[in-house]
Amino acid sequence: MTIASLLPRYRSRESIPPLGPAYDVVRVIISRTVAEDEELFHATLERPGVGMLGGPFRQREAFQFSQVCELRRAYEQRLRLQRELEACGLPTPSLDRYDLRALIDLGRRVAEILPQTVRQSIIAAIQRSRQRRRALRLILEVARDAKYLLGVPWELMVLPLVRGAQAEHDDEGFVLLNADVTLIRQVQSIGCNVVPRLARPLRLQAFAATPTDGQPIDLGATRASIASVLPDQPIPCWWYADADTLGELQRRLQATNPQIVHILCHGERQDIGNRGRNSLLFTHRDGYIQRVSAFDLAPIFSLAGDVQLIVLQACHAGDAIPNLENRPNGADADRERLAVESIALELIRQCAPAVIAMQGAVDQASSEAFIRALYHTFAQGRSLEQAVAAGRIAMRAAGGLVDWSMPVLYQGSGFAEPEPWYGRLADSVFERCVYHASAQRTGRGGIATIALVLLAVGMVRWLLLPTPEPLHRETLLRVWVLWAELGLIGPAIIAAAYRGVRNRADLSAGVRRAARYAQWIGAYLGYVLSGLVGFTALAAIWLIGAFAFMSTMAALTLFAGMLLGGLFASYAAARAQMRSALAIAPLQPELFSPGTLTLALVAAAALAAAPYGVVFLLDTPWAFLLDPGPGAFTLALLLLTLALLWE
Repeated sequence: MTIASLLPRYRSRESIPPLGPAYDVVRVIISRTVAEDEELFHATLERPGVGMLGGPFRQREAFQFSQVCELRRAYEQRLRLQRELEACGLPTPSLDRYDLRALIDLGRRVAEILPQTVRQSIIAAIQRSRQRRRALRLILEVARDAKYLLGVPWELMVLPLVRGAQAEHDDEGFVLLNADVTLIRQVQSIGCNVVPRLARPLRLQAFAATPTDGQPIDLGATRASIASVLPDQPIPCWWYADADTLGELQRRLQATNPQIVHILCHGERQDIGNRGRNSLLFTHRDGYIQRVSAFDLAPIFSLAGDVQLIVLQACHAGDAIPNLENRPNGADADRERLAVESIALELIRQCAPAVIAMQGAVDQASSEAFIRALYHTFAQGRSLEQAVAAGRIAMRAAGGLVDWSMPVLYQGSGFAEPEPWYGRLADSVFERCVYHASAQRTGRGGIATIALVLLAVGMVRWLLLPTPEPLHRETLLRVWVLWAELGLIGPAIIAAAYRGVRNRADLSAGVRRAARYAQWIGAYLGYVLSGLVGFTALAAIWLIGAFAFMSTMAALTLFAGMLLGGLFASYAAARAQMRSALAIAPLQPELFSPGTLTLALVAAAALAAAPYGVVFLLDTPWAFLLDPGPGAFTLALLLLTLALLWE
């Protein structure tokens, strides 16, 4: 495989910047504590580059698990009421005034379980974003031992806002019935928060399951909505609605590697003992129902590495419902009060960038309105957040008084901070120059070519130009000292200043510590190895006599380029080693320890002393090896040996 063969695939991953406003980001982090056999939850608010606002809250500002249960019961009661009205044929929009008051009251209770300082900070963030003509991405991240907090209908949150659905003349409204605010759900340390990148034209695969013994589903509206963003593609290429849904999902994901996967089917929540389970009702090979869980789906989605978004148009696919029975509190309460883990969250665990799902039983007409608006917004080239917001508003306009709060958007843990251009450049150069097989072959071939040139030049200069060019000790010492001093300070600044995982609350302390050690190791080894390559290049240029044709400024520029290249290599290696530590440290933490760091720094110091050996040779009988002819032969043999040993 050559670099040229990779270019089309690389370009296909690049996305066109979405239309619409830029986003500000704030994150509400909810942690769990147990004090005196009482389970409490504390919330803090964080912004990138600012850190925690408000600090840990006092106990009186914490909320309890009983409040979570009450909110979930009230939410499900509202859903049952709407379903009963729909079953009786009553038009729910005619009851807007009464129901809206009750729903806003529920939304107010959802917001009030957060501390007042957090609510005020969210309001201030929304107002600040609007003043700057930006949108707000509100991230809700719950602790891993408190996943059942996802059972709270956070999407119903009501706060005092200028805009939003309002009850009569009150100044309170639903936060998420505004197109400029998006709520993203996360669970700490689950998944990787990467920005979904949707390239144009979209690559999409849609699957619909209509088993013979299941309730019928109207497929036409969803198929037409998806067709609006794929106008030039035949429907059979991206749509499948026959038997063996799971098998065809596996085959198509492996064959097409889509960006978006859409699944339309019924969802089901079952109680199994003291635990619940969510299932998707696929069509079996025999045409009947096949219950598929998150654990069945997750391995299949690993076949498509380019999946950026999974849309689960199915009831209960986003559920994370706590067991609402009374259980004893305490340290073991998590094992007693097991949650129904959502299918969406399990797919995020497998590092899907984003999943859209429904957190309950949703009406089909409302679901179709959401999907229609979602893909219409995608067709306009707008962002994922704008598409979800447009879908909510469409559900509300279609008469879904409660249904608009059903869609939930999950992403991986932490902030998704876009990498700066120099970070992307460092990663690209390091991966292509170090890891890529074609780059390694090119490197071996280049070293062998340089060695052969040095052999030829050495022969000519030894036989035809026997007069050696003098080596100036002072110049060599000055060059080596400058390189060594920069190598002592530069990598230290890079390793200390690079944020990396410093603020990653989703990682354990041990993994963060291992990543920091790896940053220091990579920073120094990257600089030293790059310097050795640079000194070798400078030596080759001197041995072939090219310095005689260079001006002093050109020679200084060449040396300055070597120093800057060493600092760039230090930065790239620090990033690469940090990423390696994140992957390895959870399994083998002993590989990253103070002892490993010390050993690596000693090795870097030993390698850094190598150029000083040239100065040392001037005072030994072996000084003739530094003459142009013998020196070219010596360096050529060393390079040939390296090329032969390079695996």
